[in-house]
Amino acid sequence: QGVILADIGGGTTEIAVFVEGSIFHTTVIPVGGYHLTHDLVAGLRGPFSHVEELKLQYGSCMPSQIDAEEIVEMETFGGQRTKEVSRRRIAEILQARIEEILEMIYIDVKRAGFDDMVAAGLVFTGGTAQLPGLIELSEMVLRMPVRKGMPNGMQGLSDSLNSPAYATSVGLLHWAAAEEKPDNGNGNGNGIGKLDLKMPGVNLGGFAGAARKWIKTLIPK
Repeated sequence: QGVILADIGGGTTEIAVFVEGSIFHTTVIPVGGYHLTHDLVAGLRGPFSHVEELKLQYGSCMPSQIDAEEIVEMETFGGQRTKEVSRRRIAEILQARIEEILEMIYIDVKRAGFDDMVAAGLVFTGGTAQLPGLIELSEMVLRMPVRKGMPNGMQGLSDSLNSPAYATSVGLLHWAAAEEKPDNGNGNGNGIGKLDLKMPGVNLGGFAGAARKWIKTLIPK
């Protein structure tokens, strides 16, 4: 069975389709967390930095879960005064953009011919994966299992790194560490063999080697 990985970054959402441990498809959608904040700036008419804080503290993409009477204060442009905004309004703005991202993910996977091969559903990573309501909304829209990807398999992680925001980075470190560690104690490490990183139809060329070397520099000797 296959699974979709969607890593929502600041300006883009990177998508990978894994089928039986191999990457079969990748793409980049030009929409990310920055666009969520930009939508709030336009909809609420407030400064970007303060609106970003509102998103992190009060954000949700499920308006139905927010009390219609709940009000939060926000700064106006210039910072000389504040105004009241409905928290449900914040959720409505975020919901619209998240639904757009979900639609783009679905269209891309379907166009690539993998929509019938992702029975394991969708896994979100990246900071936006922590947005309240994201999992519920995604399951409603896509009608498939959805969950947040969390770092695992690495000992000694700080609590601050135990978050979907760092899942991809920690996964890359885990990959490099597994490659360095011999499976049987004799010879070169081949732990990476547990995950086939070949991408059918995609020639990684020297990029994969360069990326591997860079990742290795992050591993303590």
